[in-house]
Amino acid sequence: MVGLIDISTQTAAIAGVTILSLAYAFYQYFVQPLYYFQKLNIPGPKPSLFVGTAFNKETGGHLGQIHCIKKYGKVYGGLLGVRPIMVIADPEMLKEVLVKQFSNFPNRYAVIPPAPEFSRNLLAIKDDDWKRIRNVLIPTFSATKLKQIEPIIIDACDTLVGKIIKENRENGKVNIWKLCGEYSMEVIMAAAFGVHVTDKVRGQKICKAAAAFFGGSDVALLIASVVPSLYPFLSFLARERTNAVNHTVQVARAVIAERRRNLQNGLTNRRDLLQLMIEAAENGKLTDDEIVSQSFIFLLAGYETTSNALGYTSYLLALNPQAQQRLIDEIDEKCPKGTNPTIELLSELPYLDMVFNESLRIYPPAYIVNRATKHETVIKGVKIPQGLIVAIPIYGIHHNDELWPDPEKFIPERFTPEEKAKRHPFAYLPFGNGPRNCIGMRLAITEAKLALIKILQNVVLEPVKETPIPLEVEPKLTLSVANGVIIGVKER
Repeated sequence: MVGLIDISTQTAAIAGVTILSLAYAFYQYFVQPLYYFQKLNIPGPKPSLFVGTAFNKETGGHLGQIHCIKKYGKVYGGLLGVRPIMVIADPEMLKEVLVKQFSNFPNRYAVIPPAPEFSRNLLAIKDDDWKRIRNVLIPTFSATKLKQIEPIIIDACDTLVGKIIKENRENGKVNIWKLCGEYSMEVIMAAAFGVHVTDKVRGQKICKAAAAFFGGSDVALLIASVVPSLYPFLSFLARERTNAVNHTVQVARAVIAERRRNLQNGLTNRRDLLQLMIEAAENGKLTDDEIVSQSFIFLLAGYETTSNALGYTSYLLALNPQAQQRLIDEIDEKCPKGTNPTIELLSELPYLDMVFNESLRIYPPAYIVNRATKHETVIKGVKIPQGLIVAIPIYGIHHNDELWPDPEKFIPERFTPEEKAKRHPFAYLPFGNGPRNCIGMRLAITEAKLALIKILQNVVLEPVKETPIPLEVEPKLTLSVANGVIIGVKER
């Protein structure tokens, strides 16, 4: 009997210790983060257990940035699940983070843990690996390289204009969002990988894969933000996104193998992004996994951001006929219908630059980015602890009425040289800033501007009854729209 009592007592003691340990672990992991910013005397919205603040309609997403900046100021704290995030919307502080103290903020925090197939991509890698791979890729986006692919872009522009006119004649309206996506994919596939979207086996499937990747469910993201280690086991919640990754990786590997066969057979390959990476691999500067990872990120990121920027600009021009007419007049003077625009011509079209910049201000495709803090630092009296994630609310900054009066209005004249000189340079961040800004920025701008010239040489954009006013955007991996954007066109 005594032995049984001893065993029972031991069992109870073990159970008690286990319960206390679990309770302590629960408190440390889930409860303690709720008070993280209180201890730093940083204001911010009250987080909820497990999900934090990022998935709250009032405090999360792109509109939450505006609300929180107004209510809590240009520095506030929030939680992505259980992960503390310091949000900084002060331009001078961002200059420190992105440029002056870049060595302390060189890396991004992966909100979605990258799948092994593309974990070596330029957005995810860190420190010396990032420097090495970025240095290999930078020459691809030089002015000389862009000039080499100019004919590819112009051909894709002509295809886009043809589709716009054809769809409008048939339906009396155009889904400009969809057509801009097809154009963007045609350019990135042809310019970077020598694959044409008219190839049904590759092109059409890759378009669908890209759309699925950026439009997939956020349930897995929500769970991963609470317990990141669970993400690899959540493929059933993100099946479309997983399939998109797998298909894109398969395409990249197939094209790489094809290029290598050409090299072995003495055939000449295209001088594009993929060829540059393959040659870097031959010289020991890149691994095959790194080539596949970069292929993946350039296909998907290059597709989505440029497509969105062009779609938003077309929509805004349709709703602002006076600005559109001024832009048409500028284009007609410098590059009338029947002539092809060139990259050199873009510098002679200042109003086009103003229009495009204002569109990116209102609808920045990358509406938030982040950096991870390596060491504790203090910026403008604000303590930023080691390991903290700093978020940059690009949409909130672009819609801050202290920086941009009447921020919801489309006013291209905000970007005259005189107006830009009055404004802090870090009040406008559509491509980020500093050493880790968007490497494909020059390609994206060139691609979108050449398309706009070609479109407006041939048609006038205008709203129809199906045109969404106001436009409802969704903060997914990028700032996107759910059901396309319908506008009308009038042939010139």
